Amino acid sequence: MYNYDLMAYRNQPSVVAFRRKDVTGDRIPDNVYLTGIKTADSLFIQHITLHVQNGRTGGVTRVPLRENTGYTPTLFLGDFTGDGTADILISIDTGGSGAIMYHYIYSFVNNEPQLLFAFDEYNKQYQYEVMYQNNYKVKVVSKFNNVTYMIDISTRGPEYLNEIYYENGKLKTPITGFVNP
Repeated sequence: MYNYDLMAYRNQPSVVAFRRKDVTGDRIPDNVYLTGIKTADSLFIQHITLHVQNGRTGGVTRVPLRENTGYTPTLFLGDFTGDGTADILISIDTGGSGAIMYHYIYSFVNNEPQLLFAFDEYNKQYQYEVMYQNNYKVKVVSKFNNVTYMIDISTRGPEYLNEIYYENGKLKTPITGFVNP
């Protein structure tokens, strides 16, 4: 009987991140938190969901996230819009070797959730062609606005540079690809 209760408890969401600040615009601090279901013997969290508890009314608004699994979800409350009220930045580490993360920014003014930024929409719109060049330079071309950027990576450590360049700054093999930021 006790094992059944313990198993049922493990599958229940728990708070995985918490912050307190006015996000509704009424100058009363609100409770902002993420819940998720922790995986046994792992740091992996599933069903990550945003919750905002209105500091004035006590009511809770729940916002499901499109990408809602990962590691170490975090909250940052800051004014991204310039309206004087804190917005909600959610960051979730995917756990992959590419240091890829999921990011969302929500406004909650007047207790109305409004998605301001979603990583996946940004990545669809902003595509880049990246070309490593000789002499520790990287040419980056924005497909969105056809602007070219030249990045000097000569100050990167030798471990990184030796993967791409010979000692004299010449490419080992041409490297070109399309990426999202």
